[in-house]
Amino acid sequence: MKALFIDVATQKTYIENFGANAIVNAPEIRENLMMITHMAITKQVPVLSLLHMVSDDPELLEKVMDTEIDDATDINEGIGQYNNLEFASLEQIDYMLIKEFINFHQADTIFVYGVPLEMTQKIALKLHDFCEKVWLVADAVKSNEGFEKDACKALKPHGIKSLSTLSLQSYLNL
Repeated sequence: MKALFIDVATQKTYIENFGANAIVNAPEIRENLMMITHMAITKQVPVLSLLHMVSDDPELLEKVMDTEIDDATDINEGIGQYNNLEFASLEQIDYMLIKEFINFHQADTIFVYGVPLEMTQKIALKLHDFCEKVWLVADAVKSNEGFEKDACKALKPHGIKSLSTLSLQSYLNL
């Protein structure tokens, strides 16, 4: 199995209670986000972080400090182990660059997590066009409505499975 992680908008603006676009109870998933980042580094799993440009203020693009990978570079500067891709709206995401990232790493399994859940779901569905095995990390997503479990289950008929952070850790240890 060649896995990779897609980190969707785990930025201060969404995760922190003081963020301009704070997701209710998002700090609850911080430990899981930190665990996933730790797995990425220790298991050498490639990570593409999608950064939602909600403002022209570069401060809002900062990722949560505990989950940021210092070595991440802009994907437009070349594909590496850890890349960032900025986007202004779902319609403007460069999925061809994401597909190149997937192909470069020869990934056959993608694990998606992040906030807001609705955006993360839409991205996961689109990624399924490029990879048969797409998993949503159910305890590393949050929505303002608080329906994460049901929303994750709703993706199953579309080929997107869900698992917990601990199950992800076990999966990577196989």
